[in-house]
Amino acid sequence: QNQLEMSRPVSQDTYNSLVRENIDEFDMPPDEAIEDAVKQLEAQKASIGLIVQDLPLYPEGRHPLVLAVNAVVLSADSVATQTKDQLLSQIGELSHQLAAGLPHRVLAAQLRVAPALLSLASEPSDSSVACAALRCLRRLLKQQSDALNSNQLIGLLARAKLLAGVADTTADGEVVVAENAVAETGDACVEAEEEEAADEGTPESAAELTALLGVLGSSCVLNEANRQLLVLNGLVPMLARLMRTQPGREALICQACRLFRLLTLDDDVRAVVGQAHERARQVMSETPALALLLRLCRRYNRPESARTVARVFDTLACLAVRDEFCQRALELGACDFIVGAIYAHSQEPQLAASGMGLLRNLARNDQVKRAAAEHLPVLLDVATKFAKQAPVAHQFLGLAANLCLRQPATARRFAAELPGPALLSLLAALHRPDSALMRQLCLCVRNVAARDDSADSGGLVRPALLTHGMESLMNGLLAVCKDEAKAALLAMGCDVKFDPMLWTGKNGQLPRGE
Repeated sequence: QNQLEMSRPVSQDTYNSLVRENIDEFDMPPDEAIEDAVKQLEAQKASIGLIVQDLPLYPEGRHPLVLAVNAVVLSADSVATQTKDQLLSQIGELSHQLAAGLPHRVLAAQLRVAPALLSLASEPSDSSVACAALRCLRRLLKQQSDALNSNQLIGLLARAKLLAGVADTTADGEVVVAENAVAETGDACVEAEEEEAADEGTPESAAELTALLGVLGSSCVLNEANRQLLVLNGLVPMLARLMRTQPGREALICQACRLFRLLTLDDDVRAVVGQAHERARQVMSETPALALLLRLCRRYNRPESARTVARVFDTLACLAVRDEFCQRALELGACDFIVGAIYAHSQEPQLAASGMGLLRNLARNDQVKRAAAEHLPVLLDVATKFAKQAPVAHQFLGLAANLCLRQPATARRFAAELPGPALLSLLAALHRPDSALMRQLCLCVRNVAARDDSADSGGLVRPALLTHGMESLMNGLLAVCKDEAKAALLAMGCDVKFDPMLWTGKNGQLPRGE
């Protein structure tokens, strides 16, 4: 029987002892001592993924990482005696050491460097030191979002609220004021945007706030408890207020969008039940985030900000989790704007993929399906231009599948009036090794051909698909995505061979009726 054997974690001290023993007692060279220790631990099925392997080669406390950590800790305790350049140099060296890998970051966290970085980040004398400390702290949190405790996270959020101009108090009246500051309708908030923009603050405070949001975002990766903690302490209203009052801070807006996307993740295996959908509903229902995000898209709809628009599109796609949200986006003109932005930024495949992904999510609403179908020629042109780009191809196939689902008129237009089947053949030829993309292609063909018997389709879809060799293509994909390819073949009316699942008489008998 094949059983999954769990690796046993090994402490850094145990590993250090093995290496020093090899050097002192067996006179091994350092490289050979490390190699032998690693082989011993691997033979015992021990996990050494979090071990700094060269640590025992240095005298006690002389490893570059340990020296960098100690320097930052001492500077945090005596910041008044340090110059700005000294502090920045020490933080930069620590950040360089943390970039070496996860084992270095784990060791730094064990040496309690996080409180020192938090102390430097709260230093009011120079914002550049605070920003550098926050960026270093964000690097420390990479792949170990538990490095900060709940009190430290709440403290960072309180600092962010202060910089964002949101009240941070438990008094009922003040909290209501802070929440009501963003609990307006979309129309009202966009009308007041120019007036609120005067509260953007200084560039230094905006840079610090951007770094703070980066740290809060890193603490949410693979950590459901941190996400719930931040939401309970008012993160969502604060982000909505930032999008309203500081629309001109592009880097800040990107970090706020990243945080919104992270709140919609359900990636923590330790959580029995996640609340990703509820948080997305809260963002869209309790704040004017939809109107604000669409407003930001229009504001940054220029060539040099195409990537920012793509990030906003990605954020909207994560938040549009209910039919009423998709309907509201259509009413706000999202469909026409998304297609226009995709066409206008014809040199940006990232924006094309993000825009099609957003349309794909919105097209779960039938009215959005019909509205987006009017732009099929433009979408086909863009998808053809970026046919070699796998992200664009994947999102286009998903979008086409959604647009043609239960829409025979759209399917007829896609297959019989527009060069849809030719594009499908091109994508299949370019991306044949990509099994996920081929599976999406099969689902697209299935949705296009499924309702060809209806009056709106006129029986023109299946012949158009067969003319372009879809039957042979689907048969060729049976080895890659068997179920999806068979579904597409059945939808096109082709012969499909099903493997019989015969009962062999083992493991008991079939129940018999009276």
